[in-house]
Amino acid sequence: MVRTIAVRGSPWDGEQKGAIYLLGGQRSGNTGKMYKVWRNQSQANRWWFRRVVGGGTQPLPSKEGASIPALQVAISSTVRFTADVGGSREVYLYDAGSVYRYDEESGTLTCVLAAASYAAKTTHWKTGKPLPPPDEVVIADDGTAYLNWYRGSYPKGMVWRVSPDRNQVELVIFNPSEAAFDGPALQSYWFGGPQMNGYQPPNIILAGAVDDRWLRRLKDGRISTLCSDGEWREFATRGDALKRPHLYAGFGTNGWAMYRDSPYVYRTYGSKSDYATTIIRFGPVDWHKPTARRLLKDTNSK
Repeated sequence: MVRTIAVRGSPWDGEQKGAIYLLGGQRSGNTGKMYKVWRNQSQANRWWFRRVVGGGTQPLPSKEGASIPALQVAISSTVRFTADVGGSREVYLYDAGSVYRYDEESGTLTCVLAAASYAAKTTHWKTGKPLPPPDEVVIADDGTAYLNWYRGSYPKGMVWRVSPDRNQVELVIFNPSEAAFDGPALQSYWFGGPQMNGYQPPNIILAGAVDDRWLRRLKDGRISTLCSDGEWREFATRGDALKRPHLYAGFGTNGWAMYRDSPYVYRTYGSKSDYATTIIRFGPVDWHKPTARRLLKDTNSK
C-alpha cells in the first residue's frame, strides 16, 4: 500500500531524467519505508523499484548536519515528504519535527533541520507550554525555516520563523482576534488557520485556512489576499473580503499552491470526503506582485 508519492524530474523519459519516490502506507508491511521507482535502462527501460530508506533499527540523527546510511534507519509511520530546498530537486523527509535530505549517490539521510534547534523557543500562544512537532515545515533557499502549527495550537494557528543559523526564533503570523483580516501578519485573522500551503523564493509564504476560501501570502511582514483578477489586496475584515472579487480556492484542506517554479494555484473540486476527482487550475499568478490595495490604516493600530 502506498501512502503518498513525490516525483523528481521526468521519470517517464528515462532513468537519467528522474524518478518517483513512494512512502508506504500506515497499515501495511511497507510502513516506515521509502521506495524509488524508475525506468531501468539496464532492463530495457522497464519500470523497476527498490527500497531506499527505512527498514532498519537505528534512530534518525538528532543533530543538524549529521548523516546515517538510509537503509539502517527506522522511520515512523507518519514520515512524509516536504519541499525541496534551493530548487535542488532532491528528496526531503519530515519526521517528528526534523527535516532530512536523502542523497541518492551516497545512500544517506542528513539532518538539515533539527527539532532541538527550536523546540524550547516555540511555545503555545495561550499556555506558554512547549508545542508538539509542527504540522508543516518549509525551508527557504537561504536556510530560513518556517514552522506552522494549527492542530497543536488549536484554535489559533501560528507560523514561526527560524533563522539560518538557528539562533533566532520568532513568531511571524498569528491570529490574535477576529477584528482584523489582512495587514500586519501578527494581527491577521484566519478562520481555521493559518495553514501553510506553499512557498515561493526567496521569502514568500503562502497560506490558507481550513474553513475559508482564500489563498493569502506573507510578504514583507504583511498579509494580502489573492483576488480573481490576479491582484493581491489587503482587506480590513473578513466581511470586507467577502464583498470583493476573490478567488474561491477552498484552500487549507482542498487546495494548494506549488512550492516553486509554478505560477498556478490548484484545488480539488469537492471535498476529500466526497472523493473529489477533478482538479482546477488558476493562474498565472505573480507571487511577488506589489499589493494593489494596501490598508492605509491598520485595523488594530492605535
